[in-house]
Amino acid sequence: IRLPAGRLSITATAEAERSSADSSTRGANPFDLHLGRTRTEAGLAIDIPLTSRHEKVLPFLGDLSASASVRERYVSAFGGLRDSTFGLNWTPIVGVQLLGTLKQSAAAPDIAAQSTPLTTYPNASVFDYASGRTEIVTVTRGGNANLAAEDRTVRSAGLTIKPWAKREWRLSVNYEETTIHNQTGTVSALTPRTEAALPGMFVRDGAGRLSSVTYRPINFDKEWLSNLNIQLSASGQLAQLKPPGPGAPVIRTVPSYFGGLTLNFK
Repeated sequence: IRLPAGRLSITATAEAERSSADSSTRGANPFDLHLGRTRTEAGLAIDIPLTSRHEKVLPFLGDLSASASVRERYVSAFGGLRDSTFGLNWTPIVGVQLLGTLKQSAAAPDIAAQSTPLTTYPNASVFDYASGRTEIVTVTRGGNANLAAEDRTVRSAGLTIKPWAKREWRLSVNYEETTIHNQTGTVSALTPRTEAALPGMFVRDGAGRLSSVTYRPINFDKEWLSNLNIQLSASGQLAQLKPPGPGAPVIRTVPSYFGGLTLNFK
């Protein structure tokens, strides 16, 4: 669709998927689990130019565009899940670009994390941080069919500076902040704080000694991450060749260079 500041683009997608997992064991610890999952989703993405120097639409603001996308997903046993992304791309002057993005997404846990059979291992050595001793316990490992869907929010901002149009010199600064709810993971450290938060995964006898431990995937309430990345890169030729004179078959090579410096803070 043609707008005063440029072309508006719209992209639509549709997907469907069916997956299943069957897990069973026989013997001392019989286990039988059959899981099936159906996923259907549809998405819509739009990119809207707002200002443009080339098209002379508010040229004093430079080039500014907005983008948005939404994906609606239905996953059996989890219901409706949604992904959404909103972004702004601004080039106030030639050689300087600013980008801001807000992304929210939801994802069902991996089906293997739900369907792995429960297996018991007797006489396993485990270090108990509470007592400072290594205990001989019964360890149970396996999946967790009751895992919840994960929610993730990502906020990012980026700046790219290319001071010379004919030289490949760039400075990029990107900051990203991520908040995750209900992330899936397995707790393996047997600290007193872990035991207090997950009492059902640790069993002690009457004397207070550890007797059994369970390692299964669980949902973590919240995780927060931040990352700052600064990158300086340069590439090009060290000299410019002049064409050889007539009748002089001279072969010359021009050395090139490429370099970069990256700083990453988390």
